[in-house]
Amino acid sequence: MSYKINETTVPILPSALCSSPTITICLRQPPTSEDRSSSDRQDLLAALAGTQIGSSSFQSDDIETDACTDPFPSAESLSDSKVDTTEMPTFQVHVAALVSQSLYFKGLMSFDGLEKSENRVIFECPTDCDPELNKLAWQCWVDFIYNGTYCIDNYRYQAYKRNVFESSEDGSQNRAADGDAMIFVSILYVLGDKLIAETFQKELLKDMFALISSSQEVHSKYLGIRTDEDTQKIASLEWSHIAEMVDIVFSGTSYKSFARREAPGESEPQAEEPSRNKEAFPVLRFKNRKAWLGREYMRNLMAAQMCYFWPFASSDELSNEHTFAILKNSPDIQQLLLCYLLDPALSGQPLHTFPLSDFGLD
Repeated sequence: MSYKINETTVPILPSALCSSPTITICLRQPPTSEDRSSSDRQDLLAALAGTQIGSSSFQSDDIETDACTDPFPSAESLSDSKVDTTEMPTFQVHVAALVSQSLYFKGLMSFDGLEKSENRVIFECPTDCDPELNKLAWQCWVDFIYNGTYCIDNYRYQAYKRNVFESSEDGSQNRAADGDAMIFVSILYVLGDKLIAETFQKELLKDMFALISSSQEVHSKYLGIRTDEDTQKIASLEWSHIAEMVDIVFSGTSYKSFARREAPGESEPQAEEPSRNKEAFPVLRFKNRKAWLGREYMRNLMAAQMCYFWPFASSDELSNEHTFAILKNSPDIQQLLLCYLLDPALSGQPLHTFPLSDFGLD
């Protein structure tokens, strides 16, 4: 029998914690893989750094990689510094809290393995980003399993990213860049994927949907009616942000297909596409399109975001070189993007026009 996870996000009861033992979680920074430290990938992120959405400037041949600003350090930079990895913290966490929302830990604690006998788990973070970001991601996860909720604004993730707004003259607090927030949510989502924490992941899908939708809403405004705040918001999302979040999601998750037969008691979803699409594009019938997209919903969100900018690729504002560079670096997104581009009702449209079921939000 498969495990069932509590689908609610209520905090774990204090009475459950009082009778629960604790276990030591030792975080480890993953080794940087050859693929993710390749020169092509480093060149891409360096070339897109500072290139805002809506800018057509893109000269990958003229930009050198700055290892100090790249959140994904190369193997060479690690060896040059003669430091194995940044020392990662340990956490004392109640077992009841861990297993309440994570099938990974529920399975680990269900048999007498080495982790249970030593009362210690060495957990390798799934994303080879800046170690501080991995630490903050784990802190966010711990807050979620204890409180039933989280707020990414409570974590100073923007301090470890490139695009940070300077403090205003009146001393008001910095506002995190939209792109930085999207990258942090991507890191959190990949962590949730390794932990098999579906409730946590669904909350992150909602956050990512809201972030992308808000960014698209401002970007779609005509230049004449954009406020200073709108201009700042647009400037906070660069092509390098999109390249990084696509790379994080597609490197840290795998394609998930729908089962051939639906689970007992699960009703067949209603088709959401207009009937004209069924006549013009039979491949886009609801079931076929769903099978093509799969059910890794954050991947679908990334493809839908790329789809929004596609029709503008040949305009004066945007260059298709940005899009093609990202597709080359993360080829797994191509099938999902093509699925959306084949539907004229979705190509170039904002997220709110897409079926929410594509993102697991229905």
